[in-house]
Amino acid sequence: MPLTFTLGYVEYNGCNVFHSSHQELKTMLKKGVPSPALNLHAWLTLPSHEVIDMTFGTTYGVVNQIPSVIGRMCFLHPDDMTADMQYHPQLVGEDYLERIGATHILLMPS
Repeated sequence: MPLTFTLGYVEYNGCNVFHSSHQELKTMLKKGVPSPALNLHAWLTLPSHEVIDMTFGTTYGVVNQIPSVIGRMCFLHPDDMTADMQYHPQLVGEDYLERIGATHILLMPS
């Protein structure tokens, strides 16, 4: 089953999380990565538009110091999304990360 690498943001509890505007995305195409900390979120999307997100809970929990969500994963069909958790795809495929010079960030040891 084909999976699509998707970049975008999550609307969580009424707040846009890891959001970059379309203008910011265009600027990165022209100027490259502004810093190693990208304000983007990545997940996998199935042909049925179901979201497979293995990292949101941990990233959100660490950034916001909320241990209770660390380790949580999301496997969600769009019909099952609630107002509290909405995924907003902005880009699909890996080309964008390559074009802005961000692929090396993903390969950096932590």
